[in-house]
Amino acid sequence: MTFAPHSADEVLLKPNPSSRGKSGKTEEYKPAMTEFNTMKTVLGREDKETIEAIDGPSILFVTTGSGKMTAESKSYEVKEGFVYFIGQGVETSYMANQQLVIYRAYAE
Repeated sequence: MTFAPHSADEVLLKPNPSSRGKSGKTEEYKPAMTEFNTMKTVLGREDKETIEAIDGPSILFVTTGSGKMTAESKSYEVKEGFVYFIGQGVETSYMANQQLVIYRAYAE
C-alpha cells in the first residue's frame, strides 16, 4: 500500500475571492479534482450580489436566511432549505431580507 495520511491543513479547502461575484461577497472553493467547484455567497440584511453566467449547470443550496433571487428577468423566493437548479449561461442576482448564505456547486 502506498497510502500516506494527510494533515487537516492539507485536505481542507481554503476559500478564495470569486471573480464571478460582482459585489465581492462571494468566495470560491476549488478542489484539486476538476469535476466541480463550489461558491459561497454571504449577504447581510439588504445586501446584494450578482453572479455572472457560468458555462455549465449548477445547483444552489440556501443554508441560512431568506431573500430574493432574480434570473432571466424573473424573481424567486430563496430561504433556508431551498434548492434550485440553474442552467448553463444564466446570470443570477441575490438580495437578502436578513443574513443569507448560499452555496452553489457548478461544473464547467
